[in-house]
Amino acid sequence: TVGSTNAAIRFDFAGMPYADALQRFAQMAGKPLIAETTVEGSLSFTDPQPYTYGDALDTLNLILATKNVMLVEVDRYLRLVPLKQLPQLPLKIVRGLEQVGDVRPGEVITVVLDLKNLDAGELSQPISSMLSSAGSVASLSRGRGLIITDRLANIQRVRQLLAQIDTASPVQRELKTYTLRNASGTLAVESRSLSRR
Repeated sequence: TVGSTNAAIRFDFAGMPYADALQRFAQMAGKPLIAETTVEGSLSFTDPQPYTYGDALDTLNLILATKNVMLVEVDRYLRLVPLKQLPQLPLKIVRGLEQVGDVRPGEVITVVLDLKNLDAGELSQPISSMLSSAGSVASLSRGRGLIITDRLANIQRVRQLLAQIDTASPVQRELKTYTLRNASGTLAVESRSLSRR
């Protein structure tokens, strides 16, 4: 039924100004719209297949990201905000990815990821390149964790990468070089393989 978050929402925006399209979407979702910014241009997107409210919101937000804005649920409202303001909004905050519950893959949340051995300060820049235009990353004090705001699916990708590289302790990761004198080639190979154990 229209007016609930279980509504079947269909996209039929043929060259409609963004302001009108957003107002229509809010009406279909049954949520008041608070627009804190304006979006120039017109939206052309039609899909005869019905969407659930959550999928429709995530799809519309993918389109809106090209305009550097996003619709965010706050209480019973939909707020249209610039992407740069996302870190200041009351988004869901979870520690780790075991407690995400019913968060949709396309939903923007803030996740605190703990690190075992890697330094968060060194990871911030490489990880920021993996995030969407809605994403941001900051390091916890003492460099033992990251605070990432982005779509859940992107944060899960980052977590998978960290799971692969944040395993060895600093002692295990340390590369040692030994100079071997008067050793045959065979002995040198055996020594290198032993030093890895």
